[in-house]
Order: sequence, then structure tokens, then C-alpha cells
Amino acid sequence: MKKSAAVISAFLFAMTLSACSSNYVLHTNDGRTIVTSGKPKVDDETGMIGYQDANGTEQQINRADVKEMMKAQ
Repeated sequence: MKKSAAVISAFLFAMTLSACSSNYVLHTNDGRTIVTSGKPKVDDETGMIGYQDANGTEQQINRADVKEMMKAQ
């Protein structure tokens, strides 16, 4: 009984962690599609959107160049 409770707890913990790190999709005005790793951060001061790409590299794009930003399914 303890073993199955531990397995269920580990599974629920893993599902909770995976739900926190959602990917987002950015559609740009020039037709590109960018998939981010995690939620992009909008900097109102500079007008830039900062995000981490699939390779783990920090990138930025001008907010005016982004047509749509939505959570990936």
C-alpha cells in the first residue's frame, strides 16, 4: 500500500511541475512562428518581449512585431 501511494504521489508531483512550465507560441507580423520554452516576459519599459527558445537561449523580439501570443496546447 505504501509503495502505490509513493508512486501516485510521485506522478502527481511530476504532473504539477510540468503544468508550471507551459510553452507559448508567438506569431509575428511577417509570418514567423516562434515556440518559447516557458512564459515570455513583456518589458513595458523597452517594448521588448523576452523569451527562451527551444535551445535554451534567451531571445528578445519587439512587441510591435508580434501579432499574437498564446499558450501552446
